[in-house]
Amino acid sequence: MEKNLPFVKGLISFLFLLLGPILASATTVPVTSITELQAAINNAAPGDVIILANGVYTATADITISKKGTAAQPITIAAQTIGGAEITGSGGFSIVSPAAYIIIKGFKFTHAANHAKMASGTSFCRWTRNTFETPGEGEYLQLNGNDHEVDYNTFQNKSNLGRFITVRGVGSQIAQRLWIHHNYFHKQLPGGGNGAETLQFGLSGYSLSSSYSIIEHNVFEECDGENELISVKASALTIRYNTIRNCPAQFTLRHGNRSVVYGNYFSNTPGLRIFGDDHVIFSNYFENCSTALDIGNGDGEVAYGAPLTSHDRPDRILIAFNTLVNCSSNFKQGGRTGGLGATFVTVANNIVQGGGAAASIAGPYTNPVWTGNMLFNVSGPGAMPASGYTITDPMLARDITGTYHLQTGSPAINAITDSFPAVIADMDGQPRTAPFDIGADEVSQAPVTARLLNPADVGANAAGDAPVVSFTAPANNAIVDAGAPVPLTVDAISFSGAISKIAYSVDGVTIGEDTTAPWSLTWIAAAGAHTITAVATDDKGKESQPAVIIVNVNPAGSHLNITSPADNSVFTAPASIGINVTATDDSSTITKVEFFNGATKLGEDAAAPYTFTWANIAAGKYTLQAKATNALNQTSFSAPVNITVNAAPIASFDITDNGGVITAQYPNTSKPTEDFPSLIDNNKSTKYYRSGRNALWVQYKSTVPAIVVKYTITSANDVPGRDPRDWNLQGSNNGADWTTLDTRTGESFATRLLTNTYTFTNTTPYQYYRLNITNNSAGLATTGTQFAEWELFERKIQTITFDHINDTTYGIDPIALVASASSQMPVRFEVGSGPASIEDSILTITGAGTITVRAIQDGDDSYFPDTVEQTFIVSKAMQTVSFDPVETKTFGDGTFDLSASSDAGLPVTFELVSGPVTINGATVTINGAGVATIRAVQAGDENYEPAFSEQTFIINKAAQTISFAAIPPTNSTDSVQLTATASSGLPINYSIVSGPGIINNNTLTFTGEGNVAVRASQPGNENYLSADSVDQTVLVFSTREKKDCVKIIVYPNPTHGRLKVKLDNKQRDKQYTLIIYNSNGNPVQTTIIQRNQFQFEVDFNLTNYQNGIYYLYIFDGTTTYVRLIRKD
Repeated sequence: MEKNLPFVKGLISFLFLLLGPILASATTVPVTSITELQAAINNAAPGDVIILANGVYTATADITISKKGTAAQPITIAAQTIGGAEITGSGGFSIVSPAAYIIIKGFKFTHAANHAKMASGTSFCRWTRNTFETPGEGEYLQLNGNDHEVDYNTFQNKSNLGRFITVRGVGSQIAQRLWIHHNYFHKQLPGGGNGAETLQFGLSGYSLSSSYSIIEHNVFEECDGENELISVKASALTIRYNTIRNCPAQFTLRHGNRSVVYGNYFSNTPGLRIFGDDHVIFSNYFENCSTALDIGNGDGEVAYGAPLTSHDRPDRILIAFNTLVNCSSNFKQGGRTGGLGATFVTVANNIVQGGGAAASIAGPYTNPVWTGNMLFNVSGPGAMPASGYTITDPMLARDITGTYHLQTGSPAINAITDSFPAVIADMDGQPRTAPFDIGADEVSQAPVTARLLNPADVGANAAGDAPVVSFTAPANNAIVDAGAPVPLTVDAISFSGAISKIAYSVDGVTIGEDTTAPWSLTWIAAAGAHTITAVATDDKGKESQPAVIIVNVNPAGSHLNITSPADNSVFTAPASIGINVTATDDSSTITKVEFFNGATKLGEDAAAPYTFTWANIAAGKYTLQAKATNALNQTSFSAPVNITVNAAPIASFDITDNGGVITAQYPNTSKPTEDFPSLIDNNKSTKYYRSGRNALWVQYKSTVPAIVVKYTITSANDVPGRDPRDWNLQGSNNGADWTTLDTRTGESFATRLLTNTYTFTNTTPYQYYRLNITNNSAGLATTGTQFAEWELFERKIQTITFDHINDTTYGIDPIALVASASSQMPVRFEVGSGPASIEDSILTITGAGTITVRAIQDGDDSYFPDTVEQTFIVSKAMQTVSFDPVETKTFGDGTFDLSASSDAGLPVTFELVSGPVTINGATVTINGAGVATIRAVQAGDENYEPAFSEQTFIINKAAQTISFAAIPPTNSTDSVQLTATASSGLPINYSIVSGPGIINNNTLTFTGEGNVAVRASQPGNENYLSADSVDQTVLVFSTREKKDCVKIIVYPNPTHGRLKVKLDNKQRDKQYTLIIYNSNGNPVQTTIIQRNQFQFEVDFNLTNYQNGIYYLYIFDGTTTYVRLIRKD
């Protein structure tokens, strides 16, 4: 009894929590095995609650559910406690039609993948508080049917092909009105090919059907099954308030139209990719994303008949009121060979702060609308037209939720007066009120109903809508002095009520709480590093996750400062920075000072002055800190110093700035301030003037050879007649042998200090460049020649670094190509040859073979183009043939069909290896008993290696039976032809079991009277088992009188019924058995005369028997006598 008590207690608690008001009407069925569970399900009625006791259970077949509950009384199938009952093995819950109103709650599923499923025809079922971690290829949960709910489940740790969730439908109609919310999708490793999305909603064949389903308040973390994360392949979905964090896979609207995507949080992901028509995308938040909003470049237009599998050209997309922070690429459309681009896309009223260019559009982009966008600290507008944006600080700041929100006074507040009826809410779930704020945040006093979610908010063990708390002071890793009072202040928010208190702890020990806002507590700091936590509790008793900060408290009397560099200093890469520190201690001596970048130690110094030189620092942002240790082994920390190292600027393309030497044919010795060096001083107010010359040359010797393709001449401040008119430009590598590169005549300068630019074609680097002026504008030597600036612009040779592509195997995931150009300009990719395609930088391998891929930078006026090729080999993929086992057969069974498949989807054929069968296609005919081996073969193709699988099975010998008809009574002088048959058709063997008979071949003859037992047998052969023998007994009679001491007299014979049998029984030393048989050999009357019985006559009465022949059988213990009797 005692051992069952925990289960009973847990069950009672669970039921009260689960059922509430319907508890009284429900039948509770505790079960402790899979067999009991299936039986309870089979017998379930509406309102029943079936509870599986905690433990690990192995299912060898699916647990099938076809019952129907009601909305008021669902059928609940639950674990005793959340996560307490684990189902492993090869089977799981299979909900089949017409199941409805079924709840599956609290299980841990570790059975094989593909065994948690719902069939079409099911409705109103719910999966809640379950953990899915099902190994092998296949889906964790397969959804079909309508009106289902999937909430508060954990889907985790998948490393094979297949998805966490797939949604299907019937015919071309996708499942409808599904509600998928508050689930945790975590750690999906690359699956090794296509078909490993995290959540795949539909297929191309369903894409034009409307689902009206909602996917909301889920968390996706570390999901990288393939390039698509959520893959929507249906129409009319609402996807909102999900958190997508640290996922290399991309949320993709792949097929379908009219979906609404809003209020989602994207952090460190590739953002949202869009195909299809009439989507509305608003109030989403993107931070630190490689790409935020990826507007697809279509390769077909489904509305005009393109296949449903196309990348449907995006048409009429609204992308509005989103906030993008520090994203490498913001609004993007990638290139596609022959791409159709996108049409009528509206990008309106978004905030883009930090990161790369605002927009990058590489394909056709017809009839776009760019309006009302606010840019700040981006690298440039890129492809966004000037009419589509303003450059303004939106005044964003990170708040308690961990995301950037608008601050009081932001110019984005109430900035939009246009009507956007589709934009109904902001990123916090607050309603939009006119006039709208730009970006994802609407400043409002309305309740916050959505936020950036954490794992604790979702999944099987979620706490629900718990409050959130964060420290506002001190800052994390703050430095304070021992003994100083430290105000601990927090900000807190409740999503389901009001905050009732904040509890503070230091190093795990509660130091106090505050029950009124503003939330604060003063702590007297003690020396050392301390972990400080704050926990918020709301009026419903829900507790927040702890807010945690580290505070470093320096010992009293310690003095430690970084004196250089100064806070917020800026350097240029590769930087070398001297870090100088002052460190003293009032009560001890300093033994060492350590230097840190963040948590990384750079070095240390044991003696003053304390210095460290950090060399070769790459571009980036760094936090420097010093740590001092005194002779008492006490440590203290300096205040952090933040520095920025910028990338080195690209060298000037004007080679006259590279430190070379300029010379002239005729220096101006009379006025050095107007001599030839003024031509390269980058100052238009100075000039080179040479009187008395209308023809002269000036020459520049570069520090290194350069390919000059452009030059400028700037007119001087006065006397237009002195301007150069006719000249040629020459190049040389030794200063003696010259090549003319450009010739000009009749040139003019319309105004003073005007810079004219001249371009020409050149691909040869020269170290010397000479400008030969052959005439001035006046055409007179007496006028003289002058000009203010001469610049020579080179076109640099750039190089592309293209990350190596390893030889690989067909079937791998798409490859992200990585290449960079020394020009820092974007690199594009194309397939040179081989079975592959490229979209943006994603290479998809479409077959085995040799593939050449090019990385191309097209160059511009300042850089020559460059192309780098890589060739790699894609080997044929290995495939696996799955051959369904063949059960043991028996000779004589009918034909049967084989079943096998290749995971490559290629057709499988069958061939006989050995054994007594023949194969026609997939149909097997059994020709004999024995052992047969059949091979399922996939011969391979241009992309797959051959593969096979064999099945060996036994064909048992067939059973056979003997048919042996009864033999009627026979005269001893006659013979009988025996005619037994075997069901196998094999010949019969006969033998005498007993009696006076002889068998020769199939002929039975007799040597006397009485019963002769004959046995028919068949011993079997290579295909048949031996048959059970069959015996028949024949009554043998004689009409001859016996020549012995007993004389038999039967009278009357013939008889009408009564007759007497007279015996000579004088000796009385024998026992006589008398039996009368009918003509079929069946006994009808029997009499026994015992030994010593003085009886000479026996009466028989055949009156009630039909007329015919009868046989009198007499046996005296030694001899048998048979006489024929006729009844008339």
